[in-house]
Amino acid sequence: MLLTLVDETRSVRAAGQQMQLSYSSCWNIIRTLEGQLGCTLIERTQGGAGGSQSHLTQRGRLLLSRFAEYEKRIRAEAGVLYPEYFGGLFE
Repeated sequence: MLLTLVDETRSVRAAGQQMQLSYSSCWNIIRTLEGQLGCTLIERTQGGAGGSQSHLTQRGRLLLSRFAEYEKRIRAEAGVLYPEYFGGLFE
């Protein structure tokens, strides 16, 4: 969710505000994830007339895309498995 919001808002601070997380907590999450994956997910541009902006790297976008597909597949499989394990149990 954090990466999606950074992508939408172009701001780690704004993404954190929407999630009710502090700016430093957001960066701690991002740095931890980047460290675990071994790649940079977010790049930051400093200052200028429009202020600082953050954006996802190509790998960050790929991660979000693949996660969305993974989540879609998991939901589909859960829809098949749920009736098998729980169908009629609570009726």
